[in-house]
Amino acid sequence: MLKQQQINEIENARSLAKSQLEELHRNEKNYQETVQRLEQQINEQNSREREQIDFPA
Repeated sequence: MLKQQQINEIENARSLAKSQLEELHRNEKNYQETVQRLEQQINEQNSREREQIDFPA
């Protein structure tokens, strides 16, 4: 019985580790998408500022 309990604990630990790894992958993807959006916003803002410097109203 002890051996079956150990097997169950190992399977539960593996399942938890798999879930945590999947969550980390989702978080990494969300982080990368957020960074890309912020970089795009910065680039757009820089472009607008350069236009205002080069062609003031």
